[in-house]
Amino acid sequence: MPRSTTGTLVLLLGALSAAGAFAANKVTVTRADAFATTKLTTVAVVTAECHEVVDCSRIQQKVIAGFGKKHGFTFVPDYKVRKALIDLGYTEYDRSLRAELAQSLGVDGFFELVVPHAERADGFGGREGSQVKLEMTVLGANGELLAHGVGTGRPQNVVTGPERVAGNIAEQIGRLLFQ
Repeated sequence: MPRSTTGTLVLLLGALSAAGAFAANKVTVTRADAFATTKLTTVAVVTAECHEVVDCSRIQQKVIAGFGKKHGFTFVPDYKVRKALIDLGYTEYDRSLRAELAQSLGVDGFFELVVPHAERADGFGGREGSQVKLEMTVLGANGELLAHGVGTGRPQNVVTGPERVAGNIAEQIGRLLFQ
């Protein structure tokens, strides 16, 4: 059975700014041994599940912006992923399409996002802040599981949206993946 390395990061941040401070995020990342030896260069970011209150295309853009320059990935633009899906006869990503999509796009890996839970903040007059659970799985083009990160979080205020919370979680997953 392959060994894996696991890292956990719990951040308790003070008031960095009213709009960007996060009360608590818990992020756990597990890397397969193959993660260290697999060179991903061209990657597609896809969403396997997206809670209805979240704009997952914004989260995908945050992942692309955060990972591309820092880690040397070339990301396939979202419109090309959508077009490839349409060309294959589908309107949305499904895990069973991974091999066909990889071949169609010419990618050697996927960052697969799952947002199974999210709540949007009440706003200025409310008491509850946004909260999100985000999972990010790194896969080879052949579907090989290379790494998996999961995080939950909420901001310290009631005006920050769930997309920003998810972007912060994705950034923390990235830090643990590539530390």
